[in-house]
Amino acid sequence: MGESKDRRMIGNTGYEVINAIHIGDKEVITAANMSAPDGKYYLKAEYRSNGLIGEYSNMSYSSSYLSVMDEFIESITRQLASLRVKLRETDYLPGPITAKDCYQSDYSENIDGKVVAVKAESLRPEYRRGDIQLVLVVGGNGANANPPWQGSILQASE
Repeated sequence: MGESKDRRMIGNTGYEVINAIHIGDKEVITAANMSAPDGKYYLKAEYRSNGLIGEYSNMSYSSSYLSVMDEFIESITRQLASLRVKLRETDYLPGPITAKDCYQSDYSENIDGKVVAVKAESLRPEYRRGDIQLVLVVGGNGANANPPWQGSILQASE
């Protein structure tokens, strides 16, 4: 029973994820279902989630593991190319912003309407860049003084 908790399945399709790489705005995956009735044991898909809803797209099935791996590599290459273009457009601060670069907030003040830097460690590696870490706070519970999650942002110097 403990094993099934560790397995990541593609919905109720019977396909179990065997490879997954999250790059840019998608996760590229391969999965296997050695009991697939049509003999298409392998699957390649791209997955995107907004934190609430996930969506699989660009799915392909094959009886050939190598064929699916070719598609897996091609999808990763496309994601890398797309990310390179995006990062080239915003190449302002390629290094991460650290706590020593920021005004340290004690979380007793409201940060609504202020620019803050998201901690680099909370981002995927490709987004650990100063030009992506900076965000304008426009409300929400986390903007209030003494938020319950204290510590996932650094306040940028004013």
